[in-house]
Amino acid sequence: MDTSISITRRRTLKVLSVMSATAIIPAAAQATAEPEMTPEERMFFHIAEFKKAAEELDPSISRWETVGHPSRNPDLACSIFVAAFRE
Repeated sequence: MDTSISITRRRTLKVLSVMSATAIIPAAAQATAEPEMTPEERMFFHIAEFKKAAEELDPSISRWETVGHPSRNPDLACSIFVAAFRE
């Protein structure tokens, strides 16, 4: 019985495609990874996302008021205030 593995063109292409796919996926994930944000940047990013979602739920929102900054005014009772105003 012959136990040798025959190397065919099809098998070679299959192995090479699997090898290249496993090398490309981590590289693509690294390329799309966002740089690390500071807590302040994350806060403003999430406030912007909150505003966008609220406007999708209530299209009559015409103006936003965002007041405060937790690191600049640590003695305030309300460090962040976000209000939406309708037309």
